Amino acid sequence: AAVATYLSAVPYIDILADSALDTTQTVPTDNGMPPITKFFIKHKERVFLAGNSTYKSYVYFSDITGIVSYPDVFPVGNYLPISEDDGDEITGLAVDPTGYLCVFKKNCIRKIFTDGDPASWGVSEPFTKAGCWAPWTIKETPYGIIYLAKDGWRIFDGQNSNFIGEDDRVSKIIKNEIMLSRFDKCVGHYHNNLAYLSYADRSTNVTY
Repeated sequence: AAVATYLSAVPYIDILADSALDTTQTVPTDNGMPPITKFFIKHKERVFLAGNSTYKSYVYFSDITGIVSYPDVFPVGNYLPISEDDGDEITGLAVDPTGYLCVFKKNCIRKIFTDGDPASWGVSEPFTKAGCWAPWTIKETPYGIIYLAKDGWRIFDGQNSNFIGEDDRVSKIIKNEIMLSRFDKCVGHYHNNLAYLSYADRSTNVTY
C-alpha cells in the first residue's frame, strides 16, 4: 500500500508536444535477433558472434545505421563465411595488439578487415596454421593473443605465432599430460603480466 501511495503521488506529466519530438532516429526495419553462438566480442562499436552449431564457419555482426550502433540488432545479411569449405570450425575471436579482429580455427588464424562499410570488408589468408584447439584459452594480452594450439601454448602477436612457456616443465605438461580430447576443457587467463592455464591431468584426472 505504501508503494502504491508513493507511485500515485508522483505522476509523470508529458508536456512535450509531438512536433518537438526527435524523428531523425528510426528503428531498423531488419530487426534480426542474434543467432545462438558460443563466442562473442565487441569491436569497433559492433558485437561479433561465432560458434553457431549449424554454421560453424560464420562470423555474425551487429548493425550500425548512420552513426548509431545497435548491438542487439543482427540483420539477416550481417555475416561473413570464414573459409567455410575447409572442414574446420571457428574456435574463438580476439583482437590482436594491432587492433585487428582475429578469427581462430583449429588449423589457422585469419583476420577480418573491418574498416568502412561491411560490403567492402575482407578476410585475410591464414597468418599461421597453428590454430586454437582450446577455445577457452584464448586471451588478449598487451603482447599478443595467448591460446592453446595442438602442439603447445602459443602467442599470436598479429603477424606470427610463437611458443610461450617452452621450458622443459611447461613443454612436458602441454605435450604429455593434456589429452587432446580434453583441450576444450582447458581454460586460460592473463593477469598482472602472468599467463595461467587450467587443465586436467591425463593420468590422475586432477585439475591443475
